[in-house]
Amino acid sequence: MRLGQIEMRLEPDEMAAPAKKVDSTMVMQRGVSLSELEQGPRTGTFDTTSKAFSKKDNSINKIFIIAGIVIGVLIIGLILYALKAVHG
Repeated sequence: MRLGQIEMRLEPDEMAAPAKKVDSTMVMQRGVSLSELEQGPRTGTFDTTSKAFSKKDNSINKIFIIAGIVIGVLIIGLILYALKAVHG
């Protein structure tokens, strides 16, 4: 059968599909033991008190927020002015 530039052909069942490749992922023999869970969280693994992981002060966000508020107030003012001009 020919569909545009693609030619399709049905093959008989004699040709077997290629065998699937066996996954060589290692199986873990054990997970977390009950005694490890009872010990609680480990200490000293990750330093969260460092300044490198603290929230940074971003002044660009403040500028965008102020500009958005000013533009919003201007739009509301223009809408009120247009409504007053239509009615009056």
